[in-house]
Amino acid sequence: MNVISKSVKISVIGIFVSLSIGFFVYHDTINSHTNDLKLRAIERIGLYQNSLHNELTRFNFLPFIVARDKQLINWSLQKSDLANVALENIKQASGANELYVMDKSGTTLSASNWRNKTSFVGKNFAFRPYFKEAMLGKNGNFFGIGTTSKQPGFYISTSVKDRNKVVAVTVAKVDLSVLENIWIDAGENLFV
Repeated sequence: MNVISKSVKISVIGIFVSLSIGFFVYHDTINSHTNDLKLRAIERIGLYQNSLHNELTRFNFLPFIVARDKQLINWSLQKSDLANVALENIKQASGANELYVMDKSGTTLSASNWRNKTSFVGKNFAFRPYFKEAMLGKNGNFFGIGTTSKQPGFYISTSVKDRNKVVAVTVAKVDLSVLENIWIDAGENLFV
């Protein structure tokens, strides 16, 4: 009986040691794979963050350039048909989704989409955060669904000043669907 008891003990100890080693190897493997997945996820998020940042900042200069074009601003205030054509040309050359100029009450005076049914000309956007920021003399940024176009976009704005007084606001709307489509085509499901 002593021999059986001793061999049973050795077997039990062997099974316990094998299970313990198996348990630690299993968890070490799981932790290693989990850490690899986390690292890859962090790297991918960084890439998506950079591509989103690059897309958003690619058009930061447009409202500033339009706001500093005295002729274009004068046309917007006095001869909107000339300003509309100029904004349309700038839009086409830059790749922006839309460009427009609003007076200090928030009413759009001229816009690159003036030929469309969903033209911004005559529409008032004083309630939008990007307009309010620009009226305070700051650069505005806002992501939202267009109230006229019903299309999402990132809005970038700046003020037009005459002797340190805000007289108008210029805005560029950036369409992010191109970037979204690139991510979708790559098989990604992202929420921005």
